[in-house]
Amino acid sequence: MSAFPASKLEKTLGKPPGEWTAEDLARIVDEEDIGLVTLMHVGGDGVLKALDFVPQTRAHLLGILRHGERADGSSLFDGLPSGASDIRLKPRIATAFLSPFSPVPTLALLCGHCDREGRPLPQSPDTIVRRAFDRLRDEAGLEYWALGEVEYFLGRPANDVEIERRRDRGYHATSPFVAGEGMRRRALRHLADMGVAVKYAHAEVGLVDERRTGAASGSSTRSSWDWRRFRRPPTRSFSPAGPCSISRTKKGSPAVSIPS
Repeated sequence: MSAFPASKLEKTLGKPPGEWTAEDLARIVDEEDIGLVTLMHVGGDGVLKALDFVPQTRAHLLGILRHGERADGSSLFDGLPSGASDIRLKPRIATAFLSPFSPVPTLALLCGHCDREGRPLPQSPDTIVRRAFDRLRDEAGLEYWALGEVEYFLGRPANDVEIERRRDRGYHATSPFVAGEGMRRRALRHLADMGVAVKYAHAEVGLVDERRTGAASGSSTRSSWDWRRFRRPPTRSFSPAGPCSISRTKKGSPAVSIPS
């Protein structure tokens, strides 16, 4: 089997995300014996949320994929009165991925938010950024491209063997001269499997030392990944705990930071 494309779902379906349909995803759920479907979205607090389903029938699954599901907006966004709090999570088919984080086979999709009339919810981070992008394009004739960078530090027990170099070293360092290489590479592979167009990942410059009286001392080493987000399809980005950076590139696709 070919190694390309990197995304597991794209490889299985045999076509790019922009061409996926609800019927395609329903077929994968059936053929791969996927037991859970998760609708993921970002609430007003900026935190990733999830709503889980066990599809009961094919019709039930297609209904979820095509129409999404109702949610209590007053519990997700400030300023929505309880009497008008019905909102709908609207799945974006092109963002689907097979979750590597679930203990059971799971199909996950990212969602936008609609009000009870089916209009984009004004309070949604997804709606806000999309409208800002459209306004910049329409009024200035520009398309917004964004490159995200996330960095993280990994801690280790103080009694571990000291192998890292001085704090001004470590850029692109590899094992055994830097900790966490295995985790970084596994995370990189997970992101690629999910369809995140990762450019690269590497160890970064930096070392944090902590010394406290009466407490164990330890240190951590810094890693970095780079990603670029795309307008079509807009995709959610995962970041492991702490700072890190991942770079995405997809020829011909304008990039825009869109919370998903």
